Amino acid sequence: RRNGRYGKSRAGEKKGAAIVMVYVVDTNVAVVANERDSPQADPDCVLACINNLQAIYNGTVIALDASGLILGEYMDNLSMSGQPGAGDYFMKWVYSIQADESRCEQVNITPMPSDPSNFNEFPRDPALARFDRKDRKFVAVANGTSLRISIMRQWPFVSVGAELVGA
Repeated sequence: RRNGRYGKSRAGEKKGAAIVMVYVVDTNVAVVANERDSPQADPDCVLACINNLQAIYNGTVIALDASGLILGEYMDNLSMSGQPGAGDYFMKWVYSIQADESRCEQVNITPMPSDPSNFNEFPRDPALARFDRKDRKFVAVANGTSLRISIMRQWPFVSVGAELVGA
């Protein structure tokens, strides 16, 4: 909850009695919320993506990588105009709040010199060896922050706690 009583000094920090959740949002959530280019998404999936994006606007914080990889992926797949879909509105919102430390956590992640699609902050777990290389930046951001984090992925909507991504 964010209001005058429980304001934050920095994204995701506790002040007063409230903890503000920090989210990392997979691009596919916003793409599905646009209701186009997602034939695999049934109506329940689309609605879940829209509802979860809308929930972010009400007092939570989003985490992005400081190098702009996630924002760049959003910009490649969504419209900066904020229209016509809910995912496009999310793109416009993220762009408008990216420099606001109370709404956006900028996380430094370190690409591996031998493989720029892999990151030092990505867990070295054999079970994750086949994890999609294009999505590793989202996990790296989640692991790169010390704040309470949740990762939003497309339906079935999964909110994954940091403990599941190696934190």
